[in-house]
Amino acid sequence: GTGKSTTIFHILDAKVPTGSRVLVTCSRNVAVESIAQKLSGLEDWPLCVFGPRDRVGESARRYLLDSQVGGYLDERRRSKVAALVQDRGKLLRLAIEGAEARCRGCRGERFL
Repeated sequence: GTGKSTTIFHILDAKVPTGSRVLVTCSRNVAVESIAQKLSGLEDWPLCVFGPRDRVGESARRYLLDSQVGGYLDERRRSKVAALVQDRGKLLRLAIEGAEARCRGCRGERFL
């Protein structure tokens, strides 16, 4: 209505140096759709939209992360990745617990 998305588009197009990254946040999905429509016209602007598929518009939906990776994260790969993340999480938790145990009663002398 007031031209906010158009203003954002023109600022990005005119002022942001090539190769820079920009984060645009919107509180409403209509604004996400409007920005996606405008930025889709720029050739050199890779765009990634985060949000629920059923709540963003058609233009924004094309730029959702899962739309871009498509079949690269099928269910078999997701389960393998999930297991790896879980294993690494356990190792990290054990390492943190070990570091905490070594630090109990220490006033920082070991780290200076």
